[in-house]
Amino acid sequence: MELFIYGFIGITVVGWGLFAVLVLLRRQTRMNRGGEWQRVANEMGFSYHERGSSLPPQFPDFDMFTHGVGRLGDMVEGEMDGVWFCIMDYKPRERPTRTICLLRSDPLAFPYFFLQPANILTHAFSKLFSGIGYPMVELEEDPEFKAGYLLQGKDVAAVKAFFTPNVRGFFTSRRNRNYCVRADGQALYFLHRNRRFRPDQAHDILKEAFEFRDLFMETR
Repeated sequence: MELFIYGFIGITVVGWGLFAVLVLLRRQTRMNRGGEWQRVANEMGFSYHERGSSLPPQFPDFDMFTHGVGRLGDMVEGEMDGVWFCIMDYKPRERPTRTICLLRSDPLAFPYFFLQPANILTHAFSKLFSGIGYPMVELEEDPEFKAGYLLQGKDVAAVKAFFTPNVRGFFTSRRNRNYCVRADGQALYFLHRNRRFRPDQAHDILKEAFEFRDLFMETR
């Protein structure tokens, strides 16, 4: 009996010790990542904000950031060529951390829309819960785009007009990037579903941001 008790105590101590080590490693990794984002921001001449900060005032309060469904992480923000941008880590509730890029440019004018990759499950859920949230925007004239993406918007007619053949072709040719995009007014954010970028990939993210800017400038 004593052997059993001592064994149980030993296992418990080891278990809690391993748990503490994992917590410390996770905290250290997070601190290292924050330091890398800060270094990148300094090298690029932009501002760094540590995790838990609020969104910069240039950006709208997209509902996913204001309804308590996730946590804002380290962020880098600044202005380049007339575009305000913010690159940040975002941890949705019960989902992996991903890297999000927000951008805002005064000449842009988006109808509210949300675009996400489609698969068999998302198509099934969209039909099952069609009465919840914003209406689905069906683009029957472009079956390849429709097969690859789910599109929702407040004003269906405006979103349909906004998604010209050129815009649809842009996304269809980049299906492997798994873009999720939400836009409203002069701002949008995009991410690659379930992907977290390294801080040293900030230049790649900015390149994509300007691809979006150039694409949507053509739709004005």
